[in-house]
Amino acid sequence: GFEDGLIGKNVGDTVTLDLTFPEDYSKTNTELNGAAVEFTVTINYIQGEELAKELNDAFVQKQTNGQYNTVDEYRAYIREDLESSNQDTAKKTEINEAWGKIKENATFKKDPEELINYIHDSQMYQFESMLSMYGVDKATYLAQMGQTEEEFEESLMDYCRDSAQTSLLVRAIIEAENIDLTDTEYEEGLQTLAKENNMDADTMKTTYAEAMLRDVLRQRRIQDFVEENLVRVPAAETSAAETSAAETSAAN
Repeated sequence: GFEDGLIGKNVGDTVTLDLTFPEDYSKTNTELNGAAVEFTVTINYIQGEELAKELNDAFVQKQTNGQYNTVDEYRAYIREDLESSNQDTAKKTEINEAWGKIKENATFKKDPEELINYIHDSQMYQFESMLSMYGVDKATYLAQMGQTEEEFEESLMDYCRDSAQTSLLVRAIIEAENIDLTDTEYEEGLQTLAKENNMDADTMKTTYAEAMLRDVLRQRRIQDFVEENLVRVPAAETSAAETSAAETSAAN
């Protein structure tokens, strides 16, 4: 790529780069897609501090502003941070996969049109408010995103339909398991939600409908419920079950 061609060069060097734009480079300037291009670049300066070539205690102290004093301390911190991050990712993946199975096996008699329209109107209000804040009109935004009005609306309706079904499913589980939020739990959850969004609770209440806020907090409760009730099936056992099912199907 462009940056790769500058690696190892020095200030004052002039470099010619023969490159090719990716096939999906632009949706608006399609003539550039897959086109060969030549850049002539003169390096005027190199930005950034030159890093030490050796990982040692002095480097660690400088890069962490004295928070860690030795390489071993810093390695231990990095390992702990990576392990924690990987555990969080694995946990979220498990919950998402379990929730996917729940939705896959759920039956919706009909689309909840009223709820879908409510979510659609709410999303459009937030979308238009964002555009207004940045001084951009909808047509310009869609052109930048390479979307038509029809594609935008189709994508939005898919999201609204999925959100509405998720909301109904959450409410059904909440009712079946009798684990709905008390008023106290709602207020406490609202405080947490507001803090996460850098808002105060009163602003949250005036900005969003209570039904929507309760649904957000219910979904979090359901995530906890799903995690607590997950049944983890060993991979070998799953594979054996799938093989048995396939053999039975083939025999029939």
